[in-house]
Amino acid sequence: MDTASIASFLVASQQQNTRLNVATAVMKMSQQQDQQLLSMIDKGLAQSTAASPPPPEGMGQKLDMTV
Repeated sequence: MDTASIASFLVASQQQNTRLNVATAVMKMSQQQDQQLLSMIDKGLAQSTAASPPPPEGMGQKLDMTV
């Protein structure tokens, strides 16, 4: 191997490492955003189920179809 091919190989491997590092960082950021979104949804569901009173007595048992 000559010096130019060794240098070319080293540059290419460094570029690949940089690409992998960037891809890993992007995936981690995406995962964090997904986790935050799921956390917000869970909080909203917990609040909506805890705050809603039960339906009035007899609701949903009879349906008036006369129109």
